[in-house]
Amino acid sequence: ARRVFAVMVAEEQQRVFQLQTAAATTIQAHARAMLARRLYAEMVLAEKQRVFELRTSAATLIQSHARAMLARRVFRIMVAEEQQRVFQLQTSAATLIQARVRVML
Repeated sequence: ARRVFAVMVAEEQQRVFQLQTAAATTIQAHARAMLARRLYAEMVLAEKQRVFELRTSAATLIQSHARAMLARRVFRIMVAEEQQRVFQLQTSAATLIQARVRVML
């Protein structure tokens, strides 16, 4: 009877050990899955941040070039207007000088 009881106890211990091993394996699998999901979420967030920063820098560069192009265009217009104003002033001065010279002749 002792021998039978010892075998039953050994079998029970074996069964408990197998259950504990299975439970530990399941817990480890869930923990690894949770860590993998967290790592994946962090990677996705990092990629989104990288894309956002890339798009932001690209937009800033495009805006900078657009502002520079517009500034050059405005400057050319201002130069042309100033040249036109100087030409008109010179023309008026020449006309006035010619009129005065004709009066003196």
